[in-house]
Amino acid sequence: MVDRKKAGEAPKSKAGITATALVEAIEKKHGAGSAMLMGAGGGAPIQGILKVSSHSLNKATGRKGAFPYGRLTVVAGSEGSGKTSLLLDAAKCCQRDGGQVVFIDAEFKLDIEYAARLGVSVDDLIISQPPHLEQALETIETIIDVVEKQKKAEKREIPLLVILDSMTAIGAKAEMEGEYDDQHYSPQARVMSSGLKKLIPRVGSHMVALVFVSQMRQKIGVMFGPKEDTTCGKAPKFYAALQMSIERKATLWRGPEDKKEHYGQECEVFMSKNQIGAPYKRAKMFLIWGEGFEPDLELFEFAKAAKLAKTSGSWTTLETPKYPEIKYQGRDGFLKKLNSTKGLRAHLLELMEAS
Repeated sequence: MVDRKKAGEAPKSKAGITATALVEAIEKKHGAGSAMLMGAGGGAPIQGILKVSSHSLNKATGRKGAFPYGRLTVVAGSEGSGKTSLLLDAAKCCQRDGGQVVFIDAEFKLDIEYAARLGVSVDDLIISQPPHLEQALETIETIIDVVEKQKKAEKREIPLLVILDSMTAIGAKAEMEGEYDDQHYSPQARVMSSGLKKLIPRVGSHMVALVFVSQMRQKIGVMFGPKEDTTCGKAPKFYAALQMSIERKATLWRGPEDKKEHYGQECEVFMSKNQIGAPYKRAKMFLIWGEGFEPDLELFEFAKAAKLAKTSGSWTTLETPKYPEIKYQGRDGFLKKLNSTKGLRAHLLELMEAS
């Protein structure tokens, strides 16, 4: 029997129609590039993925990174949960990789000093503060126009992160230019639905990561099921390849018993939708206020969860294949050992990624 793959022939269906014949017929009707074989470069694979500081968040997506290029990611959460801090961390990491960041500040409250403390190069950060949602979407479309021209001229692309913070805060043009007592029926949802229909197909073939922030709102008259939902209608959920919700779980304390002070918070991210990996994964992160996310604390939690750390009294012993016995006291003692023991951080990270 002749192996069609070796012979270079397209496989036939039971009706005897080849895939090549179907592609040729569609292209004849609708023009070149209207259909193509998946193995010949068809489809819209992700263009890459942006790796952030949090090890657990990078792992939770299933792609060793948090925000995919060529896709839309929606980050939702209540007030004070760490949404903006997470996006500033992503901005820092994108700049570290040689990329450019555009921050669309729809809330008009981005603190440049705070961004700088989190490691963002504020001199290279592009900030836009559009008056309404239509202009925000047009700004993103203009960015894509520039990316396409650069790719055509220079045959290369640099990573680009576009952040809209937040969808909830920015109103549609009809709202912003109308009177206070005017009645509007879901203008944000209508604009977002029509805008994403135009943006998403264009973003898919470029090194552009779109990240939209949304706030949580209470549903009215709900007896069963989730009592909270995101804003701007259903379109962002449908068009997003990745939808994550971030929640504040606990407060971090330090100092002696009589002089304890809180210095950060524990956050949990839940992947409610994931088209680049398995959904419903959770990631635990630790936000140090004024400094950013601390990935070493994630290694501390991993060692406990993986039963690599055994506690006896006030002392804890870390036992791994490479480091059979490392003793420390508490969280601060673990961090000191992590900094003083060569190769320990990389070893624990390797075990965490493999788990």
